[in-house]
Amino acid sequence: LCLCLCLCVFVCLCLCLCVCVCLCLCVSFCVFRTYIPKEIVPLLQDVAGDLDAYLPATYAAEIRGIARASNLSLGSIVMGNVLYDFTAFCTSIVMENTNGSVFHGRNLDYSLGSDVLRATTMVVDYVKGGKVAYTATTYAGYVGILTGMKPYAFSISVDERDQGSVWENLLAALVERKHFVPMSFLVRQTLEEEESFDNAITRLSKQPLIAPVYFIVGGTEPRQGAIITRDRLSAVDVYSMDPEQGRWYVLETNYDHWTSPPTRDDRRDPGKAVLNEAGRSQASIALLIKVLNTPPVLNKKTTYTTVMAASQPQLYQAWSQDEN
Repeated sequence: LCLCLCLCVFVCLCLCLCVCVCLCLCVSFCVFRTYIPKEIVPLLQDVAGDLDAYLPATYAAEIRGIARASNLSLGSIVMGNVLYDFTAFCTSIVMENTNGSVFHGRNLDYSLGSDVLRATTMVVDYVKGGKVAYTATTYAGYVGILTGMKPYAFSISVDERDQGSVWENLLAALVERKHFVPMSFLVRQTLEEEESFDNAITRLSKQPLIAPVYFIVGGTEPRQGAIITRDRLSAVDVYSMDPEQGRWYVLETNYDHWTSPPTRDDRRDPGKAVLNEAGRSQASIALLIKVLNTPPVLNKKTTYTTVMAASQPQLYQAWSQDEN
């Protein structure tokens, strides 16, 4: 009797969780649809009708499965996945301590649907051959990866780079079809297929993309930390850690590192102030958490925080952030 009761409770909890996730998906994709220009909607629906022509077969199948499970239209799921790639405002940091250990952390901020995204944040282990191939922090219904780690190899986070019209970039990329990919799909492909920090840097630097972006990459060895500043075709700049020259960390928000951030959105300088006060000897997961919880690095639009170290995969942590 007790066993039956426990099973009933478990089944009810699972059903409630599924219902909550589906409701959150419905709300989030409805919110995102209002953000997309009306003239773009038919084009995205065309993409939804011919997914295999635009996306790798695995990702196309996953999007179809999400649409069926959530009872949402295929076009809505495609819109949600595309919009994620264009509306993120973030802070990413890679640092190295005096022992040569590398740590990587990020906040992911969104200007719309933040509450819903917090409710659907999850950590996913992608398993292959019975082992964790890579880990990601993501949102329910989202196929790409904006934050992820391949154990004992490298970690990646994505920060939006505001260059050119979002929708012009998207239209140009769709016209080119398979020659351009969403940056979040490229991150997932890199985590799945590449085996080293150097190979990840090369792939993330060269693959044509839908829109400009920053890739922040951490490795497992000393000096393995870099910001890749991308335009749609290739890397504009690769800015690497160089502890011997005093550059024991790299920090990226959403502005080119060789320019000054606007005063209305300066998360870079407050973050650097905390890091510089602590010093390289204090570089650790704990220091990352301190920086990422320092306003305005942490702000009302922050949906989640992730900290990780590819050389120590057990340190991977992620949590939703409350707007307060």
